[in-house]
Amino acid sequence: MIAYSYHPLAECDVREAAHYFESRSPGLGAQFRLSLLEAVTLLRQHPEIAPVLRGNLRCKVLLRFGYNIIHAIESGELRIYAVVSQYRRPESWSDRLGAGV
Repeated sequence: MIAYSYHPLAECDVREAAHYFESRSPGLGAQFRLSLLEAVTLLRQHPEIAPVLRGNLRCKVLLRFGYNIIHAIESGELRIYAVVSQYRRPESWSDRLGAGV
């Protein structure tokens, strides 16, 4: 299983999404976090399972929650750039990317 890391703003994405779901229904925020953890574990085990978005960026969908995990494999590590709602403006997260992505 490969190592992983979150972009600092992706960590904010997760907190905001979990808070949003928790405000809708008690326990739903924890379910969102568990679903995310399961998806990240799958990506760590099978780094190229998600379809290519562009360049070396890939997108794993959390179907139940309507969220996308935008990530790349960089230097043998899974780097998560964004965890965003599918209802947000597309690529609202693109300013987080370095020149190599």
